[in-house]
Amino acid sequence: MQAYTAAPVVTSPIAEGATSVSGTSTEGNGTTIDVYVNGSSVGTTTVTTNAWTKSGLTALVTGDLVKAKATASGKLEGSFSGTVTVQAITAAPTVGSPIAEGATSVSGTSSEADGTTITVYVNGSSVGTTTVSSGYGQRPE
Repeated sequence: MQAYTAAPVVTSPIAEGATSVSGTSTEGNGTTIDVYVNGSSVGTTTVTTNAWTKSGLTALVTGDLVKAKATASGKLEGSFSGTVTVQAITAAPTVGSPIAEGATSVSGTSSEADGTTITVYVNGSSVGTTTVSSGYGQRPE
């Protein structure tokens, strides 16, 4: 009786415009991974050191559903991975300026929907988050 191949994992998130997807597998080198977009196979790749990448895809769009199946040597094809939904790329917010030395808050605008989380950085380090409210966000210090 043959064993089933373990299901692979599709790495998340996947952003719109991506032309490759990747993931991991607990199966050995050479295991075949069949990648599906919206239920149709878009080709295969193989596992190397517990990882795989399928390149050369038509650019993915927001809402596409990506999943994969694996088949290891001497085993039956396994079940599908979990499905990953392709995400939209969030538009960058605009920080209000000028910001005066010693300021204890920053504000700005965003075209994203109310409730969208914005992470605020000072000199490359995150100092907190805020959410968009009517296109406006503010982060007190």
